[in-house]
Order: sequence, then structure tokens, then C-alpha cells
Amino acid sequence: MTGNEEVKIVILSAIASWAVRSTDIIQESLVSFLVSGLKEKETLRKGFLRSLHAICKNEDAILKVTCYFH
Repeated sequence: MTGNEEVKIVILSAIASWAVRSTDIIQESLVSFLVSGLKEKETLRKGFLRSLHAICKNEDAILKVTCYFH
């Protein structure tokens, strides 16, 4: 893993932590960003998936995330 990838993963973790506590930041652009990350290399893709998993532990967050998929 490169230093750049490590930084991205730390940022993803911070975003997920913030989104779990304040679902107000969950907007279409954030959901699009997280979904687009699923096309990244394996290491980053896992980071994006971990972030989505962490966000979806909050029931209110799940509702906000899923409303952007319709």
C-alpha cells in the first residue's frame, strides 16, 4: 500500500465516523463518492466498503444512503 492509499483510507474512516454521528452530511454527492470508490484497486475498494459498512450501522444513515439509489 502506498502512502497516498493510506491517507485515502484514513480520510474514508474519518468521513464514515462523522457520517455515523451526523447523518446530515450524507448527501447524494457523498453516496456517489463512496460508490465510485468501489471501482478502485483492491486495497482502496476495501476501505470504501468498510466506510459504507460503518455508516450503515446507523439506521438513520441507512435510510439516507438508500434514498439516493432510487
